[in-house]
Amino acid sequence: MKTMRITRIIVLLSAIIGVFGIQAMAQSEDDKIKVDVTVHSDKTADERANDKLREREVLKAAEDRHKAEMAAAIAAKDTKALLAQTRTIYISSSTTYFKPVMLQNAFRKRSDFDLLQVAMIDAYGKQDLADAIIEIDRPLFTYYFTYKITDRSTGLLLGTGRVTAFDGSIAAGKLAEKIVQDIAKARKP
Repeated sequence: MKTMRITRIIVLLSAIIGVFGIQAMAQSEDDKIKVDVTVHSDKTADERANDKLREREVLKAAEDRHKAEMAAAIAAKDTKALLAQTRTIYISSSTTYFKPVMLQNAFRKRSDFDLLQVAMIDAYGKQDLADAIIEIDRPLFTYYFTYKITDRSTGLLLGTGRVTAFDGSIAAGKLAEKIVQDIAKARKP
């Protein structure tokens, strides 16, 4: 009972202190002096806008120069040398008529593929580890299976080709033969 009375008294006192505290803050804010500060620039609004425009133009020119330098560096690379240096490949397919495992199995059956000492990366999402990406496609309503070998780091096209086959399992052997020939040809001095 006594603790309830003490609690009520404490709550009442804190409410009274809160009201007086708010009034004291309001009085102190009224006593403050207001000062307006304006900053004048030496340049007009047009001059500042022109400066911003020049800055954007300089940044764009620098970016364009950087892109041109990168493109020149990529173009200077020898695609045949890149294909010859390929040690790991990742196989992907853009068609439902051909699964990457078909080409992997066809490569494993070839003894000349073992001589090239090229490893295949099979895990999805691990294509960043490959030197080159082999993409298989089959245009609609055709019996052509096309392949494209691309350097992963530069995006340069290292080789292309096509074979004619009725289905993916027949095409896998033919594609493996052509791709092995392309890599072997690039490695010859």
